[in-house]
Amino acid sequence: MKHRLIIMIIGLAILGLGFSAWGKVYWRWRPGSKHAVFKTIPEWREVYQSNVRINGSRGHVDILGCDDTLPRVMARLKDAFAASCPDASFRHSDSAGWGLIPTDSMVTRILALNMGAPKQTVVFVLTQSPADYEQSLQSPKTHLLNEVPFYPGSIAQSFIEDETAAARMEISSAPARPESILSFFNSAFAQNGYHRMQAATGRGSANAGIALFQKAMSICCVQVQASPQANESVITVLHKQLRME
Repeated sequence: MKHRLIIMIIGLAILGLGFSAWGKVYWRWRPGSKHAVFKTIPEWREVYQSNVRINGSRGHVDILGCDDTLPRVMARLKDAFAASCPDASFRHSDSAGWGLIPTDSMVTRILALNMGAPKQTVVFVLTQSPADYEQSLQSPKTHLLNEVPFYPGSIAQSFIEDETAAARMEISSAPARPESILSFFNSAFAQNGYHRMQAATGRGSANAGIALFQKAMSICCVQVQASPQANESVITVLHKQLRME
């Protein structure tokens, strides 16, 4: 659950939300002691930032870029937090790194990704209060994505809203086959005035694929996949409200 939440934020960014132009970032992380752990690092660039809601809790996400290798980035982060945050934990592989930095006033989760180039790393930083962090780990008691239909009998697992991008993503599970669920969404969205923009893709019942629906300035992307659990499917719904800039 801890890793899945920040991966969902990445999904919001990747699935058409768009990053702002790259520019220098001057990011200072201040724990309860008010001591600046991160000094100004000119070679780091701010890619995106937004307030988010995670399973009903509040948080803030920053996405940073750096022209350095992932191991060096993780080493820099570990060194920066070592003295002031002894409870911080970090680990990484060749392609990704994770960090959890808890303090009395905030909890920060870090995900660093190797972008494929020799010296190009993107760091996702999710910051929350301790209370919001604990709440974010709990699955919603009900569906929070109220703008679109939800499959009857489905159980909400995770919800994230990106306030800046006017986008929401919900993951749920249901005791039904993917093709049956996708058929329901085809009918339900049509009854709510949406038209289908894209045909489903996939191979057989194990993956019913992705369907895209639109109504005026509202776009919904629905993916239904078979779950590792028998006779269960995982439903991912992304709702994006387009804006006239």
